[in-house]
Amino acid sequence: MKKATAVAAAAVLIVGGYVGATAYTGQRVARAYGEQMAKMEKAYNFLHVVQHQADKGLFSSTYTTRVRMGCLPVGAAGDPQGAPKPLVIGFRDHVRHGPFPGLSSFGAAQIDSELILPDDAPQLLRQYLATMKPEDIRTVAGYGGGFRSAVRLPAGEFSHDGTRIDWAELRMNASGQIEAGNVRYEAVWPQLQIRRTARDKEGQGAAVGDGARLVNLRMAGSAEGGGTSVWLRPSQGTMDVERIELRFTRAGGKVGTAQVDKLVYATELGIDKELLDAKARIAGNLSVKLAEDAAPFELKDIEFQESVKRLHAPTLQKFLDAALAQAGTCGAPAPAKAGLPAAPPGADTEAVAVGEEGGGSGEAGDDLAGRVMAMLGDLLSHEPELSVDKLALSYAGQRGQMSYALSLPRATPDELIGMRALQQKLRLRARLQVPSGWIDKVAAAGADPKGAQARLMQVRSLLDTGLAQGWVLREGEQLVSELQMDGGTLAVNGKPLKLR
Repeated sequence: MKKATAVAAAAVLIVGGYVGATAYTGQRVARAYGEQMAKMEKAYNFLHVVQHQADKGLFSSTYTTRVRMGCLPVGAAGDPQGAPKPLVIGFRDHVRHGPFPGLSSFGAAQIDSELILPDDAPQLLRQYLATMKPEDIRTVAGYGGGFRSAVRLPAGEFSHDGTRIDWAELRMNASGQIEAGNVRYEAVWPQLQIRRTARDKEGQGAAVGDGARLVNLRMAGSAEGGGTSVWLRPSQGTMDVERIELRFTRAGGKVGTAQVDKLVYATELGIDKELLDAKARIAGNLSVKLAEDAAPFELKDIEFQESVKRLHAPTLQKFLDAALAQAGTCGAPAPAKAGLPAAPPGADTEAVAVGEEGGGSGEAGDDLAGRVMAMLGDLLSHEPELSVDKLALSYAGQRGQMSYALSLPRATPDELIGMRALQQKLRLRARLQVPSGWIDKVAAAGADPKGAQARLMQVRSLLDTGLAQGWVLREGEQLVSELQMDGGTLAVNGKPLKLR
């Protein structure tokens, strides 16, 4: 009997502890939801929470949130037939509380999310979302603030007015730390296809018309907390596409095609001592046929890399705040921290954002212009640089490339206004290198084959002039030109040119 009593007491303690842990977890989840809503509105000025409802239970809760994107037009509240309605979308999160939410694994909560569409959303979209299962958007949150999410969007199709869109199942996974702002993600989308059918002149039959097809899209990336904002924080991402196919009809009924293979787009953003460096890289191959029986125009191994260096992150954030402020005020005075002049109640905030109607004149416009110029001066005080590190491609078996770097160091707002001052401050370095064999190829590639010889003579005449003046140099089979501007002096291949 004593043994049975002890077992019963232990069971009561276990159940009581589980219930207590679940109740504690439920409170933490509720508090976390409120905090995240506040952070979202602060980070994204154009989003406004219009509903946040919590139906709390001991073992599970449901949170319903609706968000309006953009603002209601000033004065439109009493005019139901006024400006277009803003977009309002929402989520309904079904939350099972820990410590074993859904009896699946140890954690704080298991969240299944569903999208809430506007009342006037198309019926086809409603039908598509109805095919989704509760676990298709699922997040598991841990007690330490970590999370992992899995999203599955089922395959589907949509047809309207001769256009058909169909897509394969999309899957995305994400994980990270909520409070630290760290996140990693990856996504895979095997196919998206858009096709348009067109009937003949008599309206009989259906012929395959223009369209596009994307094959095997993959994305991956990460972002870290600790930046100036959700927009300006260390991050990197890549997107690669196996193939993009295009089919288009030209004048006269000729059908052309274009294809991009092995497309890669990569970005990287880093911050060191409040200075931001960003890089973007694109690579791929392009093939275009202007008619089904025409020879393809092919560009192979395309490489493009662009960099921005030494951007002052806090000043750039002020620019972002100013740009987003009017989107977030909804007719109310713009906050002073956004760097904008306050607008009187009921005033046209868009007009205040750009000055008075007709071009930014007026006290408010002058004040804003002064603030913008001051911020621009702060950016330039750190000597930022914009550069195309590399633009290279192969055509007709030969490779050419170019690069340039542009900077405007330590310029004051007053110097930005005068052209002469800009010439003195501006620094530019550029290099162009193309194969000489491209000259004949480009001249022959015009739309008028009969004029190819005349175009070739014109291009060669210009090239001869450039070679005679030293603006173009020959390096083997390559034509090279280097340009440099510093201190108001412009030089081409080391020879100074006068600027008027």
